[in-house]
Amino acid sequence: MKQLIRPPLRTGNDSLDLKNLYDYLAKTLLPAFDEDIGVFIDGLTTDFISAFSQRYNTVTLTSTDFTTTITVTGRYTLQGKQVTLMIPDFSGTSNVTTFSITGLPAALAPPFLFTAMVKVLDDGNILHGVVRIDTAIPALISVSPSPTLAAWTASGTKTLKATTLSWILA
Repeated sequence: MKQLIRPPLRTGNDSLDLKNLYDYLAKTLLPAFDEDIGVFIDGLTTDFISAFSQRYNTVTLTSTDFTTTITVTGRYTLQGKQVTLMIPDFSGTSNVTTFSITGLPAALAPPFLFTAMVKVLDDGNILHGVVRIDTAIPALISVSPSPTLAAWTASGTKTLKATTLSWILA
């Protein structure tokens, strides 16, 4: 916890007053560098920053909707009731017209039908697709190559480009 530093008092010695004033200003007004999180902090204590800083957890995400099972390591943060899920590129050779991802912990699933626009590739075509997390099947992430929830091509490359999704828990 940062100590309260009193302003310098006049002692009659000008050089001592200037040194006290410099020390006072340096300790109270200049930002401090927090080596733990690598940023300058102005007016906040390290204890406060540590209590509210985001910590990443990893999650193994898997899909069997390819010629071989594809597994990636995603990251998520849980800050209060705010969940943020980061999914890296998820790509492989398609063998079915669906694209579902499992591995999201049920405790992190949104309490409502979650839908977000994402960038996808379907058989070499760059498209604006949709990611859905349905409450009927908690923690199942469905990916579609179009906003109309069209089917994927059953051959060729199927890709969900790296994306970040965020929602509030109930």
